Amino acid sequence: MILTKIIIDRPHSRIGIIFTLDAVLAVLLGLVLVFAALSMISKSSISYTQATQERFALDNLAILEKTGLLQLSVSSQDYSALQHYIDNTPDNICLKLEIMDSTDMRILSILKKYCTISDTQSIARRVFITDNQIFIAEMEVWIG
Repeated sequence: MILTKIIIDRPHSRIGIIFTLDAVLAVLLGLVLVFAALSMISKSSISYTQATQERFALDNLAILEKTGLLQLSVSSQDYSALQHYIDNTPDNICLKLEIMDSTDMRILSILKKYCTISDTQSIARRVFITDNQIFIAEMEVWIG
């Protein structure tokens, strides 16, 4: 009752409250937009080179699996075909192929000839099944 009487006695005070709430909401919205913009700017993204390297690794792992070369090499334990495939990739691209079993025990590690391991590399993984066992093929790619 007292609040109603104050509003009736001062009809302009109600307008002041609405303008104040409007200003507060505008400031809050502005701050949210500024923080959103800053967080989007600060996010790191991979470079074009790294994206290309990762795509190259994924494509090569898909080729090795689809042709059956991964499965054949693991089941026969003859890795010469994999070494030959890796050595015939483009000269400016270095890569390393590792095959691990489901317990993360490394079964195979092949490094392309004339390549040394680099700090800047892209890594791709692919899971495949041979003789009812799960294996993981991991390919590291870098410019060399």
